[in-house]
Amino acid sequence: MQEKGKVIFLNGPSSVGKSTLAKKLQIILPDIFYLMAIDQYQIEIVPPKGVFLELDVHEQSKEMFYHAVELHLSKGFNLIIDDVVDSLDYYQYVGERLKGSSVFWVRLNCSLKTLLLREEKRKDREADFDNVKMQYKNIFPKEGYQIVIDSEYVSADDNAMTIREGYYNDKI
Repeated sequence: MQEKGKVIFLNGPSSVGKSTLAKKLQIILPDIFYLMAIDQYQIEIVPPKGVFLELDVHEQSKEMFYHAVELHLSKGFNLIIDDVVDSLDYYQYVGERLKGSSVFWVRLNCSLKTLLLREEKRKDREADFDNVKMQYKNIFPKEGYQIVIDSEYVSADDNAMTIREGYYNDKI
């Protein structure tokens, strides 16, 4: 039986630096990790009018995304997952999808002021300040991560090294 892939899960609000950090991790990790980012998945599948198969785009795309995650893990692929978990229900849903895989949970933090400035400068999508504020307030869980990262005062390179060290020390 194929061993399930391992997961480094980056959780934090939009514009906190998850995607940048994930790309840095892919470069410095000695094992191969594939990046699966919920926002990029949603951007790629949603047609310009925002309707996907006449279903609620946001909820249905999460379900499809995590089916893809489960498939990759079942084939032994290691993943860096870039997502925003903002409720107990969604946390439990994600936990069920990742069941049987080793998951290294990382929370990314920075101030709301910095998040809003970063959101304003994004070029990959339209800024959504209300959503950022809601995510900032509701990130779940509040504690229980293997590592909590400060993306405001610490560089993505340094944070990637911290995660690498923590991930491999945790696996020993």
